[in-house]
Amino acid sequence: LRHGLRTIKALPGGMQSVSRHTFALARLTFNSLSALRHHNGKPVVKVHCEDGYSDISTQGGMVNFTLLDSSGEVVGHSTFARIAALEGVHVRTGCFCNTGGCQRWLGMDDQDTLALHSAGHVCGDGVDLVEGRPTGSVRVSFGYMTTNRDVDTLIDLIMMHFVESTSSVAQELEKTMTVESAQTSKVKVEAGEVVLESIVVYPVKSCRGMQVSEWPLGEAGLR
Repeated sequence: LRHGLRTIKALPGGMQSVSRHTFALARLTFNSLSALRHHNGKPVVKVHCEDGYSDISTQGGMVNFTLLDSSGEVVGHSTFARIAALEGVHVRTGCFCNTGGCQRWLGMDDQDTLALHSAGHVCGDGVDLVEGRPTGSVRVSFGYMTTNRDVDTLIDLIMMHFVESTSSVAQELEKTMTVESAQTSKVKVEAGEVVLESIVVYPVKSCRGMQVSEWPLGEAGLR
């Protein structure tokens, strides 16, 4: 702690400078997330905030949001957390030890909270949706060492895995059909010898696959 405080004190402007820096990053993130749209024009993200990051006195250096699919349904925060971890992006998800905040921004009341508890939902259990309603959200937090590049990494992750595009779906389908056709032809030409052309891993259901260059092979298949 002593080293951390010493570092912040040594920065030009100290904590005020850190505050301005992190707020600028949060505002950039808010604007970038708010601009994301699915193929049908519907928003990809709902940001939970007071005034659209227009005032540093009411918004700090973090952004809290909920992901939505192209039909407007909520994408569970646990799903996002797993994808983010695979991409090396560190976020916090859930209710953030703030039941009142969750009730306000997610539209829950005391009875909803009690019903979730009665159903067995507890903090950190990974249950992110109950009857289509979210139990928490996603939060990204910025520090003095965070840069615009980190914001770009977050936006790229969401665009790659959660923005639904008709053109991208068609391209993926066409690519899959082309690969399957090529593999079929190769099997016939090489008299039954199967050649692996590519590997696509789908770690989370209903999210875009991740193409990998290699994967361990065991007696039962891919490990």
